[in-house]
Amino acid sequence: MAMFSPAAAAKKAGVSRSLISRALKDGSLKGIRKNNQHWSILDTDLDEWMERTTLRAETEKPARETTVHQAGMRDPDDAAKIEELTRELSKKSEELADVKARLEVTKESLVEAKSDRDAWKEQAQQLASNSRSGFFRRLFGG
Repeated sequence: MAMFSPAAAAKKAGVSRSLISRALKDGSLKGIRKNNQHWSILDTDLDEWMERTTLRAETEKPARETTVHQAGMRDPDDAAKIEELTRELSKKSEELADVKARLEVTKESLVEAKSDRDAWKEQAQQLASNSRSGFFRRLFGG
């Protein structure tokens, strides 16, 4: 069993001495405090702490994945979402084309209805003007 000082433990773990000191103080890293108030850390305790610290760093990966994603690399879940959104966009494009076609048919029907209306209006006006000069006008004069 090897014993490490906080400085030696930091060098072995590849972290700062202050991180080791904080870990000792908060109890996440086990150590022995000697009579002269100096810490000694067993190699097994340091290895165990390094495993826990490494695992904690791995749970913080989503922030790194975001950075990787921003750099242009895609996550498989993102690829599936992109494919789903592409299909949805294609479907919506087809629906839009269908709505545009129906709009054109409706516009044509409206133009035809206006034309028929104008023709009926003209006929009604002619009949109305003819009726004034017709039978009643001759009968009653005017």
